[in-house]
Amino acid sequence: MASLPSDADLSELFTLGYRDSEVADMYGVTRQAVNLRWIQRGLFRYPIASQVVQMLGQLWEVKTSSGAGSHMHSHPCQSLRYYLRSKLGDTLSERQALTALRFESRLRRKGEVLAYDPEAGFGYVKREPSDARLVVRWPAEVPRPTGELEALWSIPETAA
Repeated sequence: MASLPSDADLSELFTLGYRDSEVADMYGVTRQAVNLRWIQRGLFRYPIASQVVQMLGQLWEVKTSSGAGSHMHSHPCQSLRYYLRSKLGDTLSERQALTALRFESRLRRKGEVLAYDPEAGFGYVKREPSDARLVVRWPAEVPRPTGELEALWSIPETAA
């Protein structure tokens, strides 16, 4: 039966930039097995993108089916993810950066926030006074952010 190398050897392969599929081929395992081990070791190819997905998961139980109907892959959610990644200093492609800018511009121009409904998914709704400068309609059962987290989830006072 095929198996992966030691954690130290696997970490070295990760650091050297080997892809999941390359390591899987080297050791006769699936790429999913390689990816799972890397995640278990705290190794992420895209740490800021992973952090943003984790933050969204702390707010809502977002539908993430692999096929059609995944709320996580809807355009409004992707726009939010790119926006948060840009504020965290992640490197975005030109298209992703433009999507993030358009997201903020839309919220400003139309006076909206992004809301999540477990059945319908993500959608834009009119901003209410309780939303303050947040970019999302904050769930009532989740404590509101303060300090740096509040700044992350908020539209800056002036356009960037």
